[in-house]
Amino acid sequence: MNETFSLFFYVSFFIGSVLLYTFSFKLKKNSNLKNGTYILSFIIPLIISGLRFKVGTDYGSYIKIYNNLSSKNIFQYLIDGGREVGFFFICKISSFLNSYVWLFIIMSFLTLFFIFKSLKDLKINQANFSLLIYLFVYFPQTFNLIRQELAISIIFYAYKYIYMKDLKKWLFFIILAGSFHSTGIFIFPFYFFYSKKEFLKNNIQKIKILNFVLRIGILVLMINSIKIIKYMVRLTLFSEYSRYGRELSKGQNREFILRIIILLVIILFSKKLNKKDTKNKLYIFAIIIGTILTYIGFYNPFTKRIALYFNIAEIKLLPEIANVIRNKKNRFVFKSGIIVYALTFFILAYFILKQAKIIPYNFINNFY
Repeated sequence: MNETFSLFFYVSFFIGSVLLYTFSFKLKKNSNLKNGTYILSFIIPLIISGLRFKVGTDYGSYIKIYNNLSSKNIFQYLIDGGREVGFFFICKISSFLNSYVWLFIIMSFLTLFFIFKSLKDLKINQANFSLLIYLFVYFPQTFNLIRQELAISIIFYAYKYIYMKDLKKWLFFIILAGSFHSTGIFIFPFYFFYSKKEFLKNNIQKIKILNFVLRIGILVLMINSIKIIKYMVRLTLFSEYSRYGRELSKGQNREFILRIIILLVIILFSKKLNKKDTKNKLYIFAIIIGTILTYIGFYNPFTKRIALYFNIAEIKLLPEIANVIRNKKNRFVFKSGIIVYALTFFILAYFILKQAKIIPYNFINNFY
């Protein structure tokens, strides 16, 4: 496909997926048509991602990784320093099925599964707008950051275990996410930043002291972020990410302005969001952390990798804002704003700036 037709292709099918998703919620529960439209809305992005050919910055790199890992057993992989065992087993399954294409299909399936499951469990009234934001803003990155985007979708799903106070399940999903991308382990401490109202009331003085200490700690971390990151990337665990430590002047930081705008909008409606659903406090906090990490990304793109785990909370919060706006006209304007944001971001980032190299699009010709 040429570039213009590729743009039309993506926009048409992503919107088609969202419309089918929307339609599925308007049908009777447990009806075949309802289930069929829901599944079809899932299959559309799965086919686009799974059956692509030379689409995505790291497409060729993943084929090389597949060829390398398919010839090893688990013991050889671990001896060679491998740690992302989840991804290793996906490669082995793909090798058993005799095609690297299965690697992209399975990884795409798992990524979409956890996103769709998250949206269903969160019961967002405007979940179709959540899917719209995800497909146009985040999903194209799965063509490039294949392993991490799966880890992000797993952790986004696991956020519910934070406000459910289920540490064991949170730890399980952190380990699962880390088995696909090592950066997932950084998100584990996020569990301990979230507290119930009752705990805050009973420990107000301790919280004030802790809050002060955390503020000082964050300030110190921000000031020394470059030194800390350079030290971290020297460790064996982070050695494969050492290239980020050498990209101090190469990071593309335009998204920081966007993150600030999104944060301000969310903070503006934070009281109404919290009143509607106390769980939103967790996601608002995630957006704040993501914005801070994006700022630190001015100095090193590595931290932007971590920020992705938090920034994705916007797919829950932005549609929720539409629910708390009472005036119909203002609600319509805000929903229209979400659509414009998603489409503009996609066109600007992926079509004009060529991020992730998803354009032009091509389907795979030979499955085996």
